[in-house]
Amino acid sequence: MTLLIEELFTRNINRNINGVIKVGQKDQENVHQELDEYVITSELSGYFHKFFDFYAGSFSQPTDKIGIWISGFFGSGKSHFLKILSYLLENKEVDGKKAADFFDLDKVKDPILKANIDKVAGASGHTDVLLFNIDSKSSASSKTDKEAIVKVLQKVLDDHLGYFGANPGLAQFERQLDLDGKYGAFKAHYQQVASKSWEDDRHAFKLRPAQFRKALSLTLQISEEEARQAIDSISPTYFISIDTFARELKAYLDRKGKNSRIIFMIDEVGQYIGDNTDLMLNLQTVAEDLGIHCPGRAWVMVTSQEAIDSITKQSAMAGRDFSKIQGRFRHRVNLSSSNSDEVIKLRLLGKTPEAEAALKALYADKSAILKNQIWFSEGTADMPTYTGETAFVSAYPFVPYQFKLLQHSFTQIRTMGSSGKHLASGERSMLDAFQAAAQQVGNQPLGVLAPFHTFYAAVEGFLDHNIKQVIEGAKQNSKLKSLDVDLLKTLFLIKYVKEIKGTVENLTTLSLSHIDQVRLDLKKQVEAALLRLEKETLISRNGEEYSFLTNEEQDVGREIKQVDVTSGEITQELQSILWDSIFTQKQIKVDNRPGYPFTRKVDGLNHGQVAGDFSLHVITPEYLQTHLQTDAAAMLHTGNGSEVLVRLPEQAEYIEEIREWLKTNKYIKQKNTSALSPSMQTIINQRAEANNRRKARIETQFKNALQEAAVFASGNKVAVGSSDPREILMAGLRSLIENTYTKYGYVQSHYQNDSQLQGALNPQTQQDLQGEVANEQARKDLLNFLNQEHNKGVKTTVKTVLERFKVRPYGWSELDVLGVMLELWCDNKIEMLHQMQPMQMLPAQNKQLITNLQLSKKQDEYVVRPSEVTNPSHIKVARELAKEISDFPNPSIDASILRTQFLTVLGNLQKSLETFKTTATAGNYPFQEDIVRLLERVHELLSTPNQAQFYATIAGMEEALLDDLDVLHKIQTFFKPAQQGLFDATRKHLSEIGTDEQYIQDEALKNRVQTAKKVLSLKDPTGEIPKLSGLLSPVLSHLKEVLEEERKAALTACDNESRGAINLMDELASHRVDPSPYTRPMLDLRDRIEKAQSITALRAQLSEIKPISYKVTDALTEQINLAMSKGPDGGGDTVVVAAKPIKTLKANTYIKKAIIETPEDVEDYLEGLRKAMLKELAALNRVRIE
Repeated sequence: MTLLIEELFTRNINRNINGVIKVGQKDQENVHQELDEYVITSELSGYFHKFFDFYAGSFSQPTDKIGIWISGFFGSGKSHFLKILSYLLENKEVDGKKAADFFDLDKVKDPILKANIDKVAGASGHTDVLLFNIDSKSSASSKTDKEAIVKVLQKVLDDHLGYFGANPGLAQFERQLDLDGKYGAFKAHYQQVASKSWEDDRHAFKLRPAQFRKALSLTLQISEEEARQAIDSISPTYFISIDTFARELKAYLDRKGKNSRIIFMIDEVGQYIGDNTDLMLNLQTVAEDLGIHCPGRAWVMVTSQEAIDSITKQSAMAGRDFSKIQGRFRHRVNLSSSNSDEVIKLRLLGKTPEAEAALKALYADKSAILKNQIWFSEGTADMPTYTGETAFVSAYPFVPYQFKLLQHSFTQIRTMGSSGKHLASGERSMLDAFQAAAQQVGNQPLGVLAPFHTFYAAVEGFLDHNIKQVIEGAKQNSKLKSLDVDLLKTLFLIKYVKEIKGTVENLTTLSLSHIDQVRLDLKKQVEAALLRLEKETLISRNGEEYSFLTNEEQDVGREIKQVDVTSGEITQELQSILWDSIFTQKQIKVDNRPGYPFTRKVDGLNHGQVAGDFSLHVITPEYLQTHLQTDAAAMLHTGNGSEVLVRLPEQAEYIEEIREWLKTNKYIKQKNTSALSPSMQTIINQRAEANNRRKARIETQFKNALQEAAVFASGNKVAVGSSDPREILMAGLRSLIENTYTKYGYVQSHYQNDSQLQGALNPQTQQDLQGEVANEQARKDLLNFLNQEHNKGVKTTVKTVLERFKVRPYGWSELDVLGVMLELWCDNKIEMLHQMQPMQMLPAQNKQLITNLQLSKKQDEYVVRPSEVTNPSHIKVARELAKEISDFPNPSIDASILRTQFLTVLGNLQKSLETFKTTATAGNYPFQEDIVRLLERVHELLSTPNQAQFYATIAGMEEALLDDLDVLHKIQTFFKPAQQGLFDATRKHLSEIGTDEQYIQDEALKNRVQTAKKVLSLKDPTGEIPKLSGLLSPVLSHLKEVLEEERKAALTACDNESRGAINLMDELASHRVDPSPYTRPMLDLRDRIEKAQSITALRAQLSEIKPISYKVTDALTEQINLAMSKGPDGGGDTVVVAAKPIKTLKANTYIKKAIIETPEDVEDYLEGLRKAMLKELAALNRVRIE
């Protein structure tokens, strides 16, 4: 007889199990079941051992590390662990059996642990155990109170001691009465006056003032007025500090006895605190003060979904010091997922011996099938399956992955707010869920598996209405089947689970209901169900992933479906993906060829501007030109070489994906999210995130389509040897270029930079060692094109030439076109005009020209045309002329090269003449007019626009040019150092002679000076300049001798005139006055005489001797008189005779005749002078004859 699943288990699967352990639930039946069925897993065994060893050790060695932090994910059993510890610490008696007795060696399996449990249980009579859920014991607004933790502890302690913890002030009143030994009497008096017990009536004590006053008055033997005042002082907001709380707790323990202890066992502290730093600090201070005042006697044990170090590292907690709380909660229990798995398998799924045998046989027969049945799509997190016989027997009828997946599901449903308060508060456990699922398949035969949707029943009763409404609505929908509803449940359970995606393969695995079920058939059923659900807008699809939709999400889905999207928008989006992400090139380079720009197109629409002379055209199955779907039509279409056609395969899932992406994107942009409800904002954000993933997937799908594309170019189907989308497109472009630009090879010597373009203007660089021109064929084609255009009367610009030869069938680079064109210009095969003015090839201007030719805006300014034919006789004249030019290189027999030689020489000559011109002008040298004339001639030759005119110009002025060469030779001779130096020296000597020329008496010397002046004034002095050598040396020597003779006489006269001044200087010095300032003019004059460089200058100084001498003498006399008038000490009291004034008599005044002829005339002259001098002397003056 086949076993039913419900018959496999050691314990009845349908028994009542309290799936979620509630901290406040203490009825005998539940406590007995909890203790009896509690499973100590291997993980729990370690934690039990550590805890009881540490706690028991504190009996003899008190510790301030009095905190125990118990953490674990939702449903991991942390609250159950805390509650079992409370039973053991209190050693609660249940049905006549102590809690510690339930933990015998069969359950504990460790004698040391058992001994510690018994030790702790033995001390239970001295231990107060306060087990509570902090959220249920606190007020609704308490989380905003910084002191909430200590207030809750005080309230729980007050309740435990029989006081009214809900009113801290009243509880303190009761405590004080108790400490005074009056509390019992007070309660008795209250019962007497109120006919009710105090405990039943105290919550309304404000409404019983008379009874309260009377009872208190009787108890304390005080008046009722005094009692009233005492009652009025009771404050419901009474609060004690953490330090006071710890001290009072110590006093309480001391009153009970030295071995007494109290343990606060607080459930869900982590959820209560959240990210509130004030509450965390409050808990830290509580643990710290209790450890200080009650070491080893007051304990705080808490549970939290998160470990303590994780909470204190949250961003909201950053910047605060929580090192102390981690120190106080040194001992930590962190329950893992394996703990709940093991509990479920041992407590719920334990098998009978008969069942184990049957399951082992089943696994031996079906293990290979199971491996092929249970697997998940790529990208799914680790989902364990059956690893062997033991794993199969312990988990059946479940699959190992379901333990892990359901944990994630419960946690995420709770976190995302899809459940009501019961699930959020932990009222559904893993144990409960697995029992409910097992019960659903309990009447099924061996071989049946519990599909994942069976776990939905465990949470259904606690879900929000809008979730249940979706499932219930699906059940009532006649268009859906039962499989569809089950699949919808599964999609809900994994909706928020990041570790698994709702792909067809994953949903097939999650829906398996029997070991022998045909997976392929089930997959087809799942796919059909998904289509029906999607059509009803109960789920959404994002690529391969399906998701459950809430009512609000369904509304959004329906609105998105109604958004209009045009085919043009789809094509535009394809353009963006292809050209902005997958293939971003705008030009193609093949080998060493230039980059060819091309137009980019998708389904007939250009992307960006039209570029180049061909296009890269990608067509999808949506393209209206359906005839191109055949290879023959595609090859015919590309036969003219104007397009590369890339035809994508008919399978085009990316089109629908793009349509959905555009619809969603439009919808999101239209929504004003700030005006939406929080839940709707969340949905919109989720849609946006999903759409971002869709966008990335579209690109992948498009790339996959390109990998299967057919490529056509130049009338052929291109063989593509790559799966890289970029290389596939490149292959088509390369094929077109190689078959279209057939004349690209005409350019053999390529141009790649400006330097090489400048080399094109040098005929020597255009030939190889054999004298052959590398780009001969290219030059022929370009010259033919110019001749054709010229014959049509068309003006051909550089831009026109570029546009012709950059496209098919040439495809030359811009630099290659310009290089070949410049080669022709250098060879005088073509002429170039700028703004219709003929240009000459000037090396100094080549660099700028090459720059301009590459500027698009300048290319229309330059015109090119074929050159005229050169007259051979003109070339002959030029070659003969070249032989007459001294620095001309060996004249070439090639007319073009010869012209280049001429242009080089003329260019150099132009520079030399400009230098000569500058020098001649600045130095006032001869040949100035000749230099200007020669410069004009050179400019005329350099300005000839082409070769023919150049040689014609030379032939027309042959004689004049020969004359110019003679003049040029004289100019060059003059400006050589020998002649120019002699010219400059002579001009300098004449300047030195200057006005002294008038003192030359010798005729021969005079002639020399005149000869020098004549040579310097000649227009062409080159033949006479040698005569200047030493010509003026005798003149300069003679003048120097005369100068020195007259200088000597002048110095003697100066000294003679200075004698009178010297006597006066001595006299002035005797009066202690420095005479030097007054004699400075005479000294300066003498200095000028000594330094005079010419006779004229010397004679000018000689005439100054007497006037300056008189001036100095007068000044000295005046200073002497001034000094004498002041006395010896400058006081002026002593009478001193002043120095006699000096009077000047002019001797010629006393000559009566112009010519003295007789002795009598002499006597008359002397008599007159004598009388005049005597007269002055009589007047007490001194006389100076002039």
